Amino acid sequence: MKIGMGLSSAMVAWVLALSHYNGQLAHQSGYTLTSILNAFTWVPVAVSVFMIILMIFYDLDKKNKQISQDLAARGEGQGN
Repeated sequence: MKIGMGLSSAMVAWVLALSHYNGQLAHQSGYTLTSILNAFTWVPVAVSVFMIILMIFYDLDKKNKQISQDLAARGEGQGN
């Protein structure tokens, strides 16, 4: 979690640096505003769609019955 939090914070700083964000300005450029919008709206949407596609192909439900049988067999073999 610490690595993920550190990387996500760094990515926000990178986006702001690449978009020429200046915190002292009263108004940011259109490029800066568009970059911030994309970073906080469209990038999460794209990642979510990618994760949904991965979950469609994740076949744990098909293997669940066999996994349960294997675990039950291990438990019987250990005397539980």
